[in-house]
Amino acid sequence: MLYFEAQNRSKMYILINKTTNESSIIKEKTTLSTVIGKSVSTIYRNRVLKMWESGNFLIYNPQKVEIKSQRGGKKNFKDSNDVF
Repeated sequence: MLYFEAQNRSKMYILINKTTNESSIIKEKTTLSTVIGKSVSTIYRNRVLKMWESGNFLIYNPQKVEIKSQRGGKKNFKDSNDVF
């Protein structure tokens, strides 16, 4: 299982629209900046917060993000002709 740890430079952001409750996961600061209408430096300043608000959005800075499933693939099964 791979995680983005707090000391890792790669960050991901969870963006939630307060009125529609729609959510997005965004990796890049420039993309987040465009969506919420704030500068990249504002996002950089708020990187230490676990959650912050900007206009109509809630932005979460998750501490860990699971990016790989533990389920496995076809090679974990005995017969490759099995129907799923």
